[in-house]
Amino acid sequence: MALSLLQLARGLVNFIGHMIQDTIRQYQRYLSRFRVFQRTCPDLPLGSQARHFLATLTPSSARIAKYALESSMSEKISPRRLPHPYWRNEPKLAATVFRLAEWDSLKQAPLTPRQRALVGVLFSLRRAEASRLVWGDLNLADGLVAVPNGKGGKPDWTILTQFARGALAHWQAVSGHTEPGDAVFLGVTGQTLGRQIRGLLTALGLYRPYRGAHAFRRTFATVFLRAHPGELRALQKLLRHENIATTCQYDYPRPEDLVGKVAQLGL
Repeated sequence: MALSLLQLARGLVNFIGHMIQDTIRQYQRYLSRFRVFQRTCPDLPLGSQARHFLATLTPSSARIAKYALESSMSEKISPRRLPHPYWRNEPKLAATVFRLAEWDSLKQAPLTPRQRALVGVLFSLRRAEASRLVWGDLNLADGLVAVPNGKGGKPDWTILTQFARGALAHWQAVSGHTEPGDAVFLGVTGQTLGRQIRGLLTALGLYRPYRGAHAFRRTFATVFLRAHPGELRALQKLLRHENIATTCQYDYPRPEDLVGKVAQLGL
């Protein structure tokens, strides 16, 4: 028994040793590739070079490269400034976009004024932004909404949908707290808003995996591009994405969207 345990321990030590050696080799390989990549953008700061380099890799490779950069350049690159690569489950995310019948069902549901206002706001704002929204940020006459503390702490603006403007005007009339500094949705955080939306969708039979508060932004982006094909730059501004590549991830073309375009090729 003692001999078996000793053999097991030796085998485990050898396995860990091989894993460490393999990890070191991978780290060295990605650091070498990063040094080559740096020659293509020598004028950028080191952190920007690292982010651009990670964007050229697949998520699985980018994870290893991220750890390699962080371990070898910890004094020069803050780990918080490097994006964490992740897999996007495109089929499931595309399925979260509300179909026309689902949106009609949601609009006709017996929602409270607050719920209707929240649903409308989420077409334009992230849930954390919606939780910080105050009445002074809104101009319901033209639909403009200021976002003083958007993603990354950056001030910006966007435009509300017609549904959102009407729902917010009704909620403002009945809410009882309408001073410019008053929160539109009192006493909530981004997380609680997310739970409220999932509960609402579940109660209405509209919930499905991955469909939460962010599904409204996906729906807005999808409907906008179907109505205005090719207007990615305008959508980027409305969604307030720093990189237009992020905006492209919100484009979920359907087969019926592409059949006519392919037919026009004459091939």
